[in-house]
Amino acid sequence: MARAQSALGRRWLANLVAYLATIFTLRWLPALSMIGAALLAERNGWGLLNHLAVPSAAAIAVSILAIDLAGYLIHRLEHQAALLWRIHRLHHSDPDVDATTTFRFHPFEVLLRAAVSAVVSIGVGMPLLAAALYQLMSTLTSVISHTSVRLPDRLDAACGWVVITPNIHRTHHSIDRDDSNSNFSVCLSCWDRLFGTFRSVPKHGREDLIFGTESRTAEDGMSLLRMLADPFLPERAPGALAAAVTNPSAEPARRVG
Repeated sequence: MARAQSALGRRWLANLVAYLATIFTLRWLPALSMIGAALLAERNGWGLLNHLAVPSAAAIAVSILAIDLAGYLIHRLEHQAALLWRIHRLHHSDPDVDATTTFRFHPFEVLLRAAVSAVVSIGVGMPLLAAALYQLMSTLTSVISHTSVRLPDRLDAACGWVVITPNIHRTHHSIDRDDSNSNFSVCLSCWDRLFGTFRSVPKHGREDLIFGTESRTAEDGMSLLRMLADPFLPERAPGALAAAVTNPSAEPARRVG
């Protein structure tokens, strides 16, 4: 299991506040939810699947694949586009990773992802059942993949051929940029494998894995005001964290063991 290196109470409070901020933001935009968009598509006959004679099971499968692929693409773009990285950076600034990290997103990012999901749902003509199933699947996968539970290697490898496991996603939260620029998939790991962004083991191994981002300190990651203001703050690289990455033999500040 992962060994927490930061004050849990303070981290959990910070992540809870971030989550409450996103709930408050989305409360006034129910049509942006995946289920809300699926309802609009169904009632108005919008979207590709509403104009094709497709069996229900096939429509659900196609919809889930389409929305999961969209999640992979927007996540990858968030790491490549400077402006989008600014709003995604908050998620990666968590000095440790556990189930509460699942809900640590800036309201701007939640709005962006909700808008993308709504557009894809309507464009595909996503059935309401598919939207509900994917909402459940993505929530469970996201929570589980952020937990500090370490599955046996064989089980993790087997499950990793289908879904994102904790070991796979912890690599993505590494402070090392090569590691963090991999494993972008939301639920299904096939997208990383298909597009060449899959990494099964962190560069310096799982035992020396350090969480966070070079542009933020652990203190930044738990300051409520800095968290909400993060997209507007400049990049800065704490020397201690950068040194820990470039010198893996040094004792890391935060480890997974």
